[in-house]
Amino acid sequence: MHLLGQAAVFLLTAVLIVPVFQRLKLGAVLGYHAAGMQIGP
Repeated sequence: MHLLGQAAVFLLTAVLIVPVFQRLKLGAVLGYHAAGMQIGP
């Protein structure tokens, strides 16, 4: 996958997951961590 495609996947995942975690009052950092876990190998 090209660099631009990877960046788009990272941003899209963060945009989808972080607001869910903020709505659950868990914080953005945990949302980014969960997004990284979803993307990672």
